[in-house]
Amino acid sequence: MMDWLSHLWLHPHWPQLLAQTTADELELLKAQYAALESTFQRYVNMVQLTLATAGGIVGVLAILGTVLSIKSLKDYYDTLKGIEGQVRSEVDRTIAVALRRDRRRLVQLESMVERDLLPERIAIDYVIPAAPPPRRQRGVSFLLEILKRRGFTNVVLRYEPQLRAAQPPSSGDTFEAQIIVIDLHHAGIDQDLDVANAVIAAAGNRVDGQRSVVVVYGTERFYAGVPQLNQVDKYCGASNGPLTFVARVLEAAYVVDALDGLS
Repeated sequence: MMDWLSHLWLHPHWPQLLAQTTADELELLKAQYAALESTFQRYVNMVQLTLATAGGIVGVLAILGTVLSIKSLKDYYDTLKGIEGQVRSEVDRTIAVALRRDRRRLVQLESMVERDLLPERIAIDYVIPAAPPPRRQRGVSFLLEILKRRGFTNVVLRYEPQLRAAQPPSSGDTFEAQIIVIDLHHAGIDQDLDVANAVIAAAGNRVDGQRSVVVVYGTERFYAGVPQLNQVDKYCGASNGPLTFVARVLEAAYVVDALDGLS
């Protein structure tokens, strides 16, 4: 028995075997860092048992007069303490990286939520430059429903036949909403470019370019009145069908939000 123990402790490759063992255990601990606390506690208990057993063996060998230094055991214990420090440092580093990553994701998520909630804060005047009909057109109800489903809940339908006169607005006659939709199609004038462009210009005269945006809705692909408003720093876009309508209104909402941030 004593010869076997002497062979074990004095084996020339004992440090390399020990180093390899601890390195493998460290890699295992890193791979299982999600359950680190319980795993490490079991590991410490095993080490304590090993040290206790080794201490008993050293005592027996000392009593028997065998010349054996316990420096190897001390080095073993110091190595285990070093492993604990490395593992905890790796865990701290991993947690710090995860927190930074999650913080970036949280900021991105907050930004996405903020953009998604933007329509709720936007007021829209849905203007039809015509006299109110006996009954609302089905197409108007459809476009209003699209806006509602996208989150634009503060929408006011207005019929403004006086816009066709293209007269300068009277005092206090400006549009107060942040987005002004000019529906040329359901006013029946979107194919008459002269009238349509005059209405766009008249609407632009009633818009505060520092806080509001105009969206023109009509079936023509191009209205000269749209770029003319943009040239005088009054933001205006156009949609020529239901499929692009909400996209233009959303773009207008982003511009309104930017204008609000500049004020």
